[in-house]
Amino acid sequence: MLKQWKTFADSELPRELISADRLDEIYKSIPSRSADEVRNQARAKAKTLKRAATLISVFIIGIPLAVEILSFGITWIGYVVAGVSILVGLYKTAKTFSWIKPSERQKRVAEKRQKMEHYFYHCERNPEGFMRLKVENFERETMEENIAESHAIQDQH
Repeated sequence: MLKQWKTFADSELPRELISADRLDEIYKSIPSRSADEVRNQARAKAKTLKRAATLISVFIIGIPLAVEILSFGITWIGYVVAGVSILVGLYKTAKTFSWIKPSERQKRVAEKRQKMEHYFYHCERNPEGFMRLKVENFERETMEENIAESHAIQDQH
């Protein structure tokens, strides 16, 4: 038995321990991404951002410009746009004064946000307690993962 700490060169290790299949098996629970996956995700995100920028540009520049150009020759378009503006203003006023009740989804979102703000307030007031809670949760989750892994290993054999 060798009793020393040192780094071994690849040539000193048995081939079966450093084969790609063996390493994949050992590290299968560790998430990883290839360069192609990272590149594809970046391209997809860039494509989404480009679409969003185009959509925003159309709404901020294109539609108002089209309305202005059309209203030069057609006067009733100005009245339609003014009517839409008034209706939007009335809708926002009705929501402000609670004449329009929020939907169930809006209620759930507001309740979740209120809970998060409440938790954040208490975490800010007691950071040590929050850190203890995080550590306890991490330890519990680690124990649960270890137990599940040991059951999986026992089931294999």
